Amino acid sequence: MNIQELQTIAQNNYNVNIIIMNNNFL
Repeated sequence: MNIQELQTIAQNNYNVNIIIMNNNFL
């Protein structure tokens, strides 16, 4: 994996965590 792939994975994980966190407030 190169740096760009790792950055993309990290961003995707961040976005998923935000969605999960937002759903927990519903």
